[in-house]
Amino acid sequence: MLARHANQLLNVLERVADVGCAEVSKKMLLHWYSQQRMTVGIWRDIQEKWEEIMEQTGHVRTIPLMVGDAPGLWVFVWGEGLKAGNDAWLAEVSSKRRSDEALESA
Repeated sequence: MLARHANQLLNVLERVADVGCAEVSKKMLLHWYSQQRMTVGIWRDIQEKWEEIMEQTGHVRTIPLMVGDAPGLWVFVWGEGLKAGNDAWLAEVSSKRRSDEALESA
């Protein structure tokens, strides 16, 4: 990932930490990572960056970053008390980094 792309991703995640949500186009995120589809490694990297931001802003690192799969977009959401389930629109990013099931709609 180029440094400028890493900075753009960090800006998205910092916006989530600041206002509670942010979106990024699926094509843009894949472009930043130079990939054709979302992989476990990408989700792992996003989760690690999120934990760094939480630590730097004085929040608990374990508050999950959630992701929603919208047509053409990933919507990242954060907030205490948010829950994800099998039938929920939101999923925890941390669950994506541990699973071979990556969200594949792009």
